[in-house]
Amino acid sequence: MGNEAMSYSIIIVIWFWLGWIILNYVIAKEKGRPGAPAVLVSLLLSPLLGYLYILALPPLPIQKKQDPAHAAKYAEILVTKNKQGSTPH
Repeated sequence: MGNEAMSYSIIIVIWFWLGWIILNYVIAKEKGRPGAPAVLVSLLLSPLLGYLYILALPPLPIQKKQDPAHAAKYAEILVTKNKQGSTPH
């Protein structure tokens, strides 16, 4: 009976460990960071150290993707202003 309880305890710890690793990955991605370093730290050392590693890193700034249609329209406006002979003040 003791070995059976021990094996269930090990299974619960493994599931908890894997769940926390997945949570660390999600938190890293939410901060704009790659998830692989957090997963590696969590796998090799412990999920708690992986979590502390993620908390220590600041979030990366969000880079806006420029819409090509918007960029073309902006370029067209600049060209027409330059053709009209606007002078700098």
